[in-house]
Amino acid sequence: MASIIKVNEYRDFGNNAIITSDGAGTVISTGTGMGKILQVTNDMISTTYLVSGDSATAIWTGTTLTLASSSNKVLVWGDFSVGGDRGGSIALQYSTDDGGAWSSITTADMGNNDYYQDGVAFIGFHVNLDANANYSTQTGFNYLHAPGSTSAKYRLVMNSADSSYDISLNRRPLGGYGGLSWVTQMEVSV
Repeated sequence: MASIIKVNEYRDFGNNAIITSDGAGTVISTGTGMGKILQVTNDMISTTYLVSGDSATAIWTGTTLTLASSSNKVLVWGDFSVGGDRGGSIALQYSTDDGGAWSSITTADMGNNDYYQDGVAFIGFHVNLDANANYSTQTGFNYLHAPGSTSAKYRLVMNSADSSYDISLNRRPLGGYGGLSWVTQMEVSV
């Protein structure tokens, strides 16, 4: 014998509506909204960069996100065509004042790869080749960040690992080989 339970609303122990129905079988709301993706931006980086020495270069600056709540988080996801003669690193920075001031997001030390971005690099690239040799590969990262504000803007900064090294984006230092890079930002409700 089959049993049927008829309800218009499920609630948790905190009296929060988990699932609500209109009585005709249509779900009106589901859960608390936590963990939902609220907005997404996706950018292609097609510009080529070659960074040498100790000069940091911004390779991407995202649009300012207006978050629905200061407790929400932003998932930044990147896929990059990097190359170079020995290497360098890419760091993620954020601003809560539309780019007026930038803060680096702390990661961990990557040894020589992040020499000029020690402890803040998200991608470290190194290849040990003879002089004038070069290499490229596709690599990426994802990071869930809590900006603690309703305004969040992100940028990526690339730097070589040493004054005699170089790192490139969307190209190899020598020759005409290229690639494309992508960055996606997603607001996640908490």
